[in-house]
Order: sequence, then C-alpha cells, then structure tokens
Amino acid sequence: MKNKRLNSFLDLEFLRFQNGISLLELAVTLAIVAVISVPLIGIISQIFSSPLQWNAEMTATNNSSQVVQLITDDALQAQNITILDKPDYVTLEWVNHSTFPSITYKVTYSYDEDSKSIKRIEKINDDQASTSLYGSIDLYEDVVIEKKGSLVKVTATSSVDGIFENAKSTSFRSSLARVLVDDEPPLPSNYLIAWDDFETKNFIGGDGWKNDWVVNGNGSASIIEDSGTHVIKIFRAENAQISSIERKLKLSDHSNPKLQAVIKFENFDSGDLVNVQVGPSGGSFTTLTTFSKGSDVGSYQSFVWSLPSISFGDEATVRIQVYTPNIGTSKIGVLIDQVEVVSEWSND
Repeated sequence: MKNKRLNSFLDLEFLRFQNGISLLELAVTLAIVAVISVPLIGIISQIFSSPLQWNAEMTATNNSSQVVQLITDDALQAQNITILDKPDYVTLEWVNHSTFPSITYKVTYSYDEDSKSIKRIEKINDDQASTSLYGSIDLYEDVVIEKKGSLVKVTATSSVDGIFENAKSTSFRSSLARVLVDDEPPLPSNYLIAWDDFETKNFIGGDGWKNDWVVNGNGSASIIEDSGTHVIKIFRAENAQISSIERKLKLSDHSNPKLQAVIKFENFDSGDLVNVQVGPSGGSFTTLTTFSKGSDVGSYQSFVWSLPSISFGDEATVRIQVYTPNIGTSKIGVLIDQVEVVSEWSND
C-alpha cells in the first residue's frame, strides 16, 4: 500500500514536469535571473572596456608626447626659427659644422588634413631627405607652436577612438624650451660659401659656385670612385706638362674666407709639383701652398688654407694645378674630395 502511494506521487510529479512550471515559479525564476544578470553584465562590460580604454589612453599619450618631443628636439638645434601660417607651423634651420663638409638642415612642420597628422619634411643641403607623419591630430589648432624671445613652447592634443564610445581618450602635452636663437640667429664660427663633394659624379655638383669645374692645360681630370666615395682626379695625359682644375665663386664681402679640401697624392717623381692657388678672375694667382715629392703618403689628408687679404672683386677663382717636368714618364695623380670655401660671420 505504501509503495503504491509513493508511485502515485511520483507519477503526479512527472506529470507536472511534463505540463510545465507554474506562473509563480516562472516569476520567481525570472526575478532571480534579473538580479544576477545586472551585475554580471557590468562585470563583463568592464572586462572588455577597461583594456580598450587603457589602450586608447596610452596611444593618445604617446602620440601627443611624440609630436611635442620631435618639434622640441629640432628647435633646440635650430639657428633660425620661422613661425608660419596655416597649414604650416614652423621652419627650423641649422648648419652642422662638426662634419666635413658641413651639412645644412631645414625642417618644416605642417598639418596634413587627409591623414589628420603632423607632417615633418626634412631637407639636407636643399635636397628633400624624408617626409614623416605623426598623429592622431584631429585639427590644425590641436598643435600650437609659440616663440617668444629665446623660449619656444610646443603643445599638442591627440584624440584616439576605441571600439566602444567610452574607450575614446584625449591627451594633452606641452613643453617649454630655452633655445639658442633669440630675435636674431646666433653667429656660428663660420658658414659655407661654396662646396662640392663630387657625389653627383660630374663637374657641376655642389653649391655656391658661379660656374662648373674647368679643366685647363694639356692634362686631364675625371670623377672616379676611390675608397667608397667619389673624387675628382687630376692626372698627366701624354706629353702634358701642366694640368689643372679651377672654379669661380664670389668672395668679396666675406670675412676671413678659408679654403678646405681633402687630398691624396700619387706617384710623385723628382720635380713634380702641385700648386693650390687663388686669385681674382683675370688677375694674377697667389699660391697658397706647393706640394712636392714626399707628399704622397698614400692616404687622404685634410688641409685648410686662409685666403689672402686681396681684392677679389665680384669673382674669384680657386685652382689646383699639377706640374711635371718629366713629360712621357711621370705618372703623378692628385685625388681631391670635399672642397669647401667657408667664411666667418661679420660682427656688424
């Protein structure tokens, strides 16, 4: 009898399960689910959004800091700073005299509307070397460059959008630097009047000259590669006693000009000479130095000559001349690189 009642109870419960749950049970279940799901959704949202928020903040901070640091670093080297109008910001110029030949840098910062970035254009000796973009900068006004006396202030605001709306972040960075330039650029010890490193592989390279290199005499000259760089070589052609190269430039109004060059001598015979000369075009030349047998040490040597205090007029000529009395036997050669004419800044 007892087992029969138990079986009847189980049959009834099974029937209830098959017929579904009651409205009261359903209401209780939904209430429990609602209580649990609200904080659970918040936890899941935090799990996904926190890294995105952190990533956006880091990206925005890096972008704004990078823009400020780049402009400040260039400003600290500049010898001339020019504030520009939209879409440009500033042009920074300086000359590196620690290298030979000296290198002139010109860097311009502007705003690139298409990419929402800051554009940095670098030129070396007037040749464009590189163009770089740095973002994310939404508006031109998000970067401000100010110069007051010897102080340069750079501010940048960068905004980065994340996957979710609450992942967007904005970073503001600013830097104040005391630079070398004030209202006038500083006067470096010297500046470049004319130069040629022969890397153009022809007789028309460099800058500051009034004409191309000219070969005189019965000898010859050519651009060759030596020790990984290009040089101009003067050598004795058959039956040539004198061979020279020369080039014109303006030296008047320059204070204490100097001629610099890197030279290697080959195969000097007794009586062979190399003269380095300067003078007014159409006038007599002054010999700065004469090299003879014993000068060919087998390697390049750097030389600097102070040019004489004579009136050069509107045009002067620099000449390097090879002389040999040994026609038909001499194999003398002169390899020349990194020719520069520099001058001191006037104190006026």
